[in-house]
Amino acid sequence: MRTAIFRLSNVCLKEKMVKPVKKEKCSVPTAPQKTDKTLQRESAIFDAGEGRIGVRIHAKPGAKRSCVMAIGESEVDVAIGAAPRDGAANEELIAYLMVALGLRKNELQFDKGAKSRSKVVLIETKRLTMDEIRDKLLKEIE
Repeated sequence: MRTAIFRLSNVCLKEKMVKPVKKEKCSVPTAPQKTDKTLQRESAIFDAGEGRIGVRIHAKPGAKRSCVMAIGESEVDVAIGAAPRDGAANEELIAYLMVALGLRKNELQFDKGAKSRSKVVLIETKRLTMDEIRDKLLKEIE
């Protein structure tokens, strides 16, 4: 009986001697905080630097006529009254923006997306501010 008690107490001692494993706090990666500059770059109308204003456009070619459909947080939806062939839709978009914003052709140029539906058009003028451009585009919404 003595050996049985010793074995039993030895087992109990072994259980007590095992150190509990510390649980590590798992860190969940968080998304990087957006600064004012990144928020400005992600908006539909933004300051492109060097006196230029950028307009992010989501083009929808093949419409009956050109018009601004909506101004979202990240893009301006524009229906284009031309087919997306041989640059006809891009020419129509530039012509429409010239009339809608009251700008000259040399004040508008593509920065990105000349061959895709998501485009960035740069406006190089001192006559209009970002707020004035937004107001003129809002008046064009149908």
